[in-house]
Amino acid sequence: MNYQVKKGKNEEIINLFKEVEHNVYSGDENRILDDYTAISEYVRSYNDDIELFVIVDQNGKAISRCGVNVDLTATDGGVHAMFAFFESMNDTEAVKLLFKEIENWCLEKNIYHLIGPMTDNITFNRGILLDEFTKPVFSMPYNKSYYKDLFEAVGLDYAKKMLEFIIDIDPPYTKLDKLVKFIKKKNPDILLREIDLNNLEYEIKEIAKLYNKAWINNWGYREMKWEDFYNAAIPMKDIMKYSSVVTLNGKFIAFQVIVPDLNQIYKDGSYDFSRFGEIDEYRGLFIGVDPEYRMIGIEALMYERILNDICPKEKIKKFHVGWVQEDNYKMKQQLKNLGREENINYKTYALYEKEL
Repeated sequence: MNYQVKKGKNEEIINLFKEVEHNVYSGDENRILDDYTAISEYVRSYNDDIELFVIVDQNGKAISRCGVNVDLTATDGGVHAMFAFFESMNDTEAVKLLFKEIENWCLEKNIYHLIGPMTDNITFNRGILLDEFTKPVFSMPYNKSYYKDLFEAVGLDYAKKMLEFIIDIDPPYTKLDKLVKFIKKKNPDILLREIDLNNLEYEIKEIAKLYNKAWINNWGYREMKWEDFYNAAIPMKDIMKYSSVVTLNGKFIAFQVIVPDLNQIYKDGSYDFSRFGEIDEYRGLFIGVDPEYRMIGIEALMYERILNDICPKEKIKKFHVGWVQEDNYKMKQQLKNLGREENINYKTYALYEKEL
């Protein structure tokens, strides 16, 4: 088959991006459509350090797409490129041509390492889903099952596998309650409180500082820009009421951002907020603990509030925690202990990489 490569950053390419998504997911009720306003703003922010590619078949049908940009936020001293917004029909030859274009773009810029799907903006999805192809929880990826095969066909290898923990809520969690009482007795000056939504800009700035301090030594870390987080939080302000921070004598030492699973009320391209009361699942978006205070049980304080207080109050049946890196054995064991292993299910995701 003859293919045509189209590239650029203009409205025509964005419309072709939309067309690819429509062609891939038409009739698939599990798909949450991309936010093309956000994608366009992200592309504009990169100027010449980003490019978008679309493969069109001989009938003029847009069948495969991807973006690539210079990784300006890597902290390992290397020069990398990130690919993102990948979607495709199950056409290996089209995807090979797509990645040939991406790799040539990288080589022209003397970049020899490619990783993705990911961006340096925390509001976009990262990785692809490898199993359990059901409707995703809010702000988690969903894709076709054949994506793994397409990536392998173009020579991409696993960079990191990640897990989503899905906890079936079964209160009370008495062991957790006892642990929290012990922690509070040992550390009476620690305060767990809800995020002050009336002072959101300040709260987000402090959370971003703490996130960057807490995550800087983690694999795949990219600096959180408080502006990105703040812009993402503004439309979610009304659903962030249970997000929390932990302070010690006024100093931020931990945070957790949790939100209801809006995907449960998503249909036909929009959220039906008249059904908000039907939501019975929540997701933990971010958690971070100051490295100086990781040995005193701060995580237990936050999870106890969720499992013993928020979930029963809101009649929540499931709580989702992701991402957890597959080789983060400490975090995995903590969640198994907190949520009771017999009540936990998983989804697996992966980021891919290639040396060019």
